[in-house]
Amino acid sequence: MLLGVVAFLVLGSWLVLRQTDAPENDSALNQSAQADYYLSDSRLRVHDKQGVLRYEVTSSSAEHFPQTRQTQLLEVAMVFSPQQDDVWFLTARTATLPDDRDAIAELVGEVKLHATSNKGDRLHLSTPRMQVLPDTEKLWTDSGVLIQGRGVEISAQRLEAHMSTQRLQLAGQVQTRYAVETP
Repeated sequence: MLLGVVAFLVLGSWLVLRQTDAPENDSALNQSAQADYYLSDSRLRVHDKQGVLRYEVTSSSAEHFPQTRQTQLLEVAMVFSPQQDDVWFLTARTATLPDDRDAIAELVGEVKLHATSNKGDRLHLSTPRMQVLPDTEKLWTDSGVLIQGRGVEISAQRLEAHMSTQRLQLAGQVQTRYAVETP
């Protein structure tokens, strides 16, 4: 299903059928697997039943592997709730998106999350790896996380976040450092 959505919604790129001389994929996928298509400068937009934009995924390149039913993305950006006051913006070096939209997407490599709320609060988070369930707006990691906000820095081993409720749960050696802001 995601394959059809990707093919239909990709802007700015033309579908290029891959031949056996396709460049190798450096991802964790089986190196013998061959991509059935390759996209550059891809954009995927997912809308709800009322046509409201739920989230958007962009990447510098995308390769789909039918054997594993996954799409590998490079230089990834994901924006959740872009038409609302609360925006969650994720970036990573790579991402694996399963064809099944109810499955877990995995972001790897310098994963950054920037969130803003309608109150002006800002959150900056970094971790080496993060799992995302895009349709439920849930994300988590057990790869260590550093969160920075106004005058505070928090580190933990694990994080679970719910974007719709703006709730974060931290676990495992949670440490908080406060800094007094001077005028």
